[in-house]
Amino acid sequence: MSSEKKSFVPPFFKNFGKSTKDLFKKKYDFDNTVKVINKSKNGVTIESTGNLSKSYQGTVNVKYVNKDFGEVESEFTTLASAENKASLKLKKLAPGLTVTAGVSGSKKAVANVDVEYSQDCFAAQANIKSDLETTKIDAYGSVGFDGISVGGQVALNVSSGAQIVDTNVGAEYTNSDFTATVFTEKNCDFVTASYFSRLNKDTAVGASFKYEVAGKQSRTLTVGVEQQLDFDTVVKAKAELPTGVVSTAVEHKLSNPRVQVGVASSFNALKQPFTVDSLGFGFTFGDY
Repeated sequence: MSSEKKSFVPPFFKNFGKSTKDLFKKKYDFDNTVKVINKSKNGVTIESTGNLSKSYQGTVNVKYVNKDFGEVESEFTTLASAENKASLKLKKLAPGLTVTAGVSGSKKAVANVDVEYSQDCFAAQANIKSDLETTKIDAYGSVGFDGISVGGQVALNVSSGAQIVDTNVGAEYTNSDFTATVFTEKNCDFVTASYFSRLNKDTAVGASFKYEVAGKQSRTLTVGVEQQLDFDTVVKAKAELPTGVVSTAVEHKLSNPRVQVGVASSFNALKQPFTVDSLGFGFTFGDY
């Protein structure tokens, strides 16, 4: 019997450890927000957000998805200091190729071009940002086979010549049940080892250990869990050492009125007396 080689496309280097990062970041929103999402049948999604924790900032995001070429997206905010954005993502230029061009900025416009290309055993990405005075290029590459991926990043400032400002490397192993990752950050000054496991369809756990190679040589360990209690309720919790900061997040969907409610809190378990340091509420209406 002859066995066929299984196709494996490695993750983009920027996505190394993404499952663990999402476990520790998503739903932990300590701002007080009200969001309304409307999706039309012709591919247009309008998302309006009011942030009560940031001087009543309002944001409107409009996205149009066309299956023939890609996506058009724009985001506008009421704060003069916040960024407004517009982008065009093209997904049909060639197999495995995605090109995104956009502009963003508040006081000064910044042009951005992002190119992603992936195929069996290889994935690469290049990002170019320029405001006509400063131009930066980030290049990422990863190769992999049978769940094992290795990759790296080089960041260049090409405003006046080609100056390397950041380099990082990493490796990741993934299968259907878990993902283990090691990668560097900030010019290899920090090393992070992370682990993510989906124990079953309702339960996920993860851990991340971050070590500063130089300087203070600080160490940080974060552990977390996500539990789907039922179809409408998700509970998350994480703890950080040595700081002792514990964070929790609960997301629940109501049927009448149709709204998704999120509550996030944070406290230091090592401090006495016990007080909640951060508390945020989020309400999402419409087609969430």
